Amino acid sequence: MICIHYLTGSKIITALNNEDRTNNHAEAINRMLKSQLGIQHPTIWQFINTIRKLQKGRDLYYEQLIAGNRHPLKLRKYRDTDQRILRLLEDFINREPIDFLRGIAYNYQMEQ
Repeated sequence: MICIHYLTGSKIITALNNEDRTNNHAEAINRMLKSQLGIQHPTIWQFINTIRKLQKGRDLYYEQLIAGNRHPLKLRKYRDTDQRILRLLEDFINREPIDFLRGIAYNYQMEQ
């Protein structure tokens, strides 16, 4: 675990053993729901049926993991970005705050 105190020391940036960030999972589910629904304002039954379909897929995936199959690796571009951000965090003490923020901004991509 990397803990870095910045500014007044009252705030902490934490990276836990290179594990996925929670927000990534929430964003992935949101994208999946949008693509599966295919419409902006589904009826309650369209939504429920889509959730059921997605749950079946997740259940199957879970059973495959239980059977010993491995989960797919992150795409290389995301692994590389994670490594760059981790290096920025490790070198935080040697940087000016604005340079640190600029470095983080270079590694952040907004979805279109």
